[in-house]
Amino acid sequence: MKMLNIKDIQNLESKEVTTLYRSHISKDLTNIFKVLGYNNFQPTSAYGLKLFEADNYLLDFSSGLGVLNLGHNHKVVKNAQQYCIDENIPNVYKLGVNRYQAGLAHNLSQVTPAQFTSTTLATSGAEAIEAAIKLTSKYFKKERQIYLRASNSYHGKTTGALSLTDAENFGDSFHTFLPNENIINYKYNDSQDLEKIVTQIGHNIAAIIIEPIQGQTLEVMSKEFALKINELAKKFKFLILCDEIKSGMWRSGTFLAHTKVGLNPDLITISKSLGGGLKAISAMLTTEEIFTRAYRKKSEANLHTSTFSGMGHSCVIASQVIAFMAEPEFTTKLKDAISYAKVRLQNLKNQFPNKIISIDGDGLLLGLSLDLNYFSQIYSRDTKIILHREINILLMASILNELRKKKIYTCFSGTRPNLLYFMPPLIVNNEEIDQFIEAVQSVLDDSTLARLIRFTFDQIK
Repeated sequence: MKMLNIKDIQNLESKEVTTLYRSHISKDLTNIFKVLGYNNFQPTSAYGLKLFEADNYLLDFSSGLGVLNLGHNHKVVKNAQQYCIDENIPNVYKLGVNRYQAGLAHNLSQVTPAQFTSTTLATSGAEAIEAAIKLTSKYFKKERQIYLRASNSYHGKTTGALSLTDAENFGDSFHTFLPNENIINYKYNDSQDLEKIVTQIGHNIAAIIIEPIQGQTLEVMSKEFALKINELAKKFKFLILCDEIKSGMWRSGTFLAHTKVGLNPDLITISKSLGGGLKAISAMLTTEEIFTRAYRKKSEANLHTSTFSGMGHSCVIASQVIAFMAEPEFTTKLKDAISYAKVRLQNLKNQFPNKIISIDGDGLLLGLSLDLNYFSQIYSRDTKIILHREINILLMASILNELRKKKIYTCFSGTRPNLLYFMPPLIVNNEEIDQFIEAVQSVLDDSTLARLIRFTFDQIK
């Protein structure tokens, strides 16, 4: 038996890391990362937007899929962690009133609408969704069975969260917690479709779940749709569950994206960057009235708990992250960054009107919708090529690989393979935004694009 210590792991050669990952994590993921060109870059340090491997670096415009709103190893996060170590802050204290959980819950109450005074802590976004499902079921005493989920929605990969996820094929191979017959899909931002569904089902609806900005498509909830949800929920007395796991924590420019469109949720889930990119932590927030009605007896006080929820160090870091990001200095810089990014991206679209269909999303949760059908015409002016999802994915993989050569690290959507994400940490500066723009300009140049597309189709042949 041979064990690797931290120094051994840090000093592994690239090929050794790939071999171990293939052997013990996933062969298929290893192959996917190879296609994306990421097997050859294995960072050993990171700070801000930069991922370092020896003398090379990449600018992270994926934010770890939303985890890194403060970037990698931000000083506020590191200082909070060091404080916990230096002061021997108890990380595990389960049987008693926990000051660190109380402090975090207080900070959350200061940045959410006034009625959200009850907090349930967890370790992941999916677990926060599970807490919301259980609370809803308990609130209605299991008398209401139907949950409404949006087309292309994503809420997590545990069995309960999967029940409410429509995107791609994540739930197709599994028995989900909520029976399929109890899940009804509605079209996102389609008020008429939603009203028709709700009117047909009536008072058997337990809850509607919605993302203010869909993580997989970057479609933004309209004010009209938010008001329609409010109206129907009030009329038919079902709960509104707002998933702010990706769109929250100032990603949209405000702490919670739904407040920009006037949605009135009953439950809110928050996670991803709540832990500052260092700790796994999430929260489900609701009103005291709803929580008390659901868990009304003392004997029910511990019906939903979790071994690793509300760990001391996680709560300290999350509290510090919220306090830091709520400061006017931070939010002012964020608004400036959002304004600058939107102007630069719009100018980029204007420069390539046939290649960029639209700039989607809000705040710094944005994406470039690329016209891959137009790209195929660059490859062959005379032959009409039918693009299907797998070809689109390979095309986007080639683009990501080329961007990586320009020191840009980002991703695309599996649900919308033509959607190139612009999702930097919220501390991004103008120079880093410019570097992203210049890299994309270079990739969208006809000669570069023709080479990438030719390579992609040659691989298919």
